[in-house]
Amino acid sequence: MKLFLSLLCCLSFYLPENPACGARTELNEQGGNEQKTVDAMQAFTAELANPLEIFRKNEIRNGMKFDPMSFFTVLKNISLPEGKILDYFYQMEPASGYPLLYVRSQDQKPYKNREEYEKAQNNRQASREDMLNTVMQTLALENCEAGYFEYAVFYILAPNFYLHKWANTDLKIVCHETGLDEILKNNSKIPATAVAAAKKLELSPQIVLDPDEGKVKLITFSAWGGFFAEDFIISRSWPHTLLQHSKKCLVEYNCGIKF
Repeated sequence: MKLFLSLLCCLSFYLPENPACGARTELNEQGGNEQKTVDAMQAFTAELANPLEIFRKNEIRNGMKFDPMSFFTVLKNISLPEGKILDYFYQMEPASGYPLLYVRSQDQKPYKNREEYEKAQNNRQASREDMLNTVMQTLALENCEAGYFEYAVFYILAPNFYLHKWANTDLKIVCHETGLDEILKNNSKIPATAVAAAKKLELSPQIVLDPDEGKVKLITFSAWGGFFAEDFIISRSWPHTLLQHSKKCLVEYNCGIKF
C-alpha cells in the first residue's frame, strides 16, 4: 500500500497542468497573454456597422446582428449552463443607444424590448446594471486565475457593442505595454505629462484567489476620462456574484469631443 501511494505521488508530480488554469508564465505575469485575450474580445466589435443601420426601432431588428455568444470562443474559462444562450435587445434613446444583455433558454422566444423583459420579471424595473449583474450570476467559472480575469473582462467589454453617441466611451482594457502603445498611437492628443504617467502604471492584471472571494484589478482607458484602476471582488461559490466593483482615475484625460 505504501509503495502504491509513493508511486501515485510521483505520478501526480509529473502530470501536466491545465494550460488554461496552470501557473502563470513569465509573459502572463507581464500581462502579455491577457492582452491577447482582451484584443481578441475587442476585435469582435471593432468593425461592426453603425447601430442605426441595424436597429430602426427598439423592437425591430433590421439586417444581420452581432451574436454575443461569440465571446465564449475567446473567454474559454467562463461559460453558461447547458441549454442557455446570451442574447440582447437594443435600447435606443435620444442621445445614446446600447444593447441590453440577458440569458435565456435556447427554446425560449427572444425578448423584443425592455418592456417585454420586465413583464417577464413580474414587472420589476431593470436597469442596465441590474441586467448585467443578472447575467454575471449565471456564469460558471473555472476555478483558476484565468476564470476570474475573464469574468472581469466580460463585465467590462461584453456590453460594449453597437454603442451610439453618449454610450460610446471608447472603453479599453490595458494589460501590457503593447496595449498601451496602441492606445497612445490612436490618441495622439494625450499630453506628454499624461503619457509619461501612463507609462509608469503597473499594467499587468492583479489576481488574488482567497478562500471565499476572487479579487481582480485591471487598468482601463476611456478617451473621455483617461486611465482607471478597476477593482472586482467576486464570490468564489456559485452563483458568482459581483460583490464589489470600484473605479479610480489614475491618469486624467479627456479628448474633448462632444456629440
